Amino acid sequence: MPEPTKLDPKKAKKAENPRLIAAQERLASLSKGPSGAAKPASPSQFFKETWRELKLTTWPDQATLRKSTYVVLAFIAAAGLFTGALDLLLGQLTKGLTQQ
Repeated sequence: MPEPTKLDPKKAKKAENPRLIAAQERLASLSKGPSGAAKPASPSQFFKETWRELKLTTWPDQATLRKSTYVVLAFIAAAGLFTGALDLLLGQLTKGLTQQ
């Protein structure tokens, strides 16, 4: 009779990874329909899985959030200025072409 194999400590840690466990549960819960497409999960199952994923999310701290907000606002301002300038330029060009 062969000896039972010992579980490698690295593999044991990998098995305890919550993301891996969640992915394995999702794969196990899928059942294939006749067309081969995955059967949609029930609403309760969807919300359970969503809540589980939200627990794994890392949220930014206040300083990072502030920096990201400034970057987004600067990009919006730059895009607005560019769009406004392009509109003004094309409006003047169209006005000049239609008056001749």
